Amino acid sequence: MLPERLRTYLETKGLKGEDLPKIIATFGIAKYSTKGLLVLACIRYQPLTLLFRRTYRPFRDRVRDRLGSEFERRHLAVRYARQLLYLQARKARFFTWRDATRASLKQKRAALKTKNSFGIYERVAEWYRTQSEQKSAKIAQSRWFSSAARLLAIPPQRLAVGMAEAPQLLLLLLSLLLLLLLLLLLL
Repeated sequence: MLPERLRTYLETKGLKGEDLPKIIATFGIAKYSTKGLLVLACIRYQPLTLLFRRTYRPFRDRVRDRLGSEFERRHLAVRYARQLLYLQARKARFFTWRDATRASLKQKRAALKTKNSFGIYERVAEWYRTQSEQKSAKIAQSRWFSSAARLLAIPPQRLAVGMAEAPQLLLLLLSLLLLLLLLLLLL
């Protein structure tokens, strides 16, 4: 059943030919249970999202959210409502000023041919955030995925991001392990 060369190799390690299916089955079980646990951990903790998460919410988003909730209360005929209307008009004036200033700065920048360069980490993080939002929103609309998310009591987008992060994280960990092994071999 086994070639002679393989049989002698197994005998030098203290194994028999009958042990080979048990070894392969044990390896397969360990491999797929590790992948399954990695998927579950990625669904729960989302490590890549945490890695690329902004440390703060941009100021304009915080102000926009706060003003949005306050504008809902605008129907009140009080001094506070007038202040909100004044802030809205001021905001509109600011945006026109900002757009004009940006246009002139853009012209100056084009004249100088300077390029606004961000670090590679910021670009990758921004790309990852936009891609994960787009893809998870699309996948979360699936009937199967939303029912599985309801069964697990997890929001569908979170489940989609977690399922997508597991293979990426596995590849990242394997490449880091390979790099570490290469460094150890070179030393």
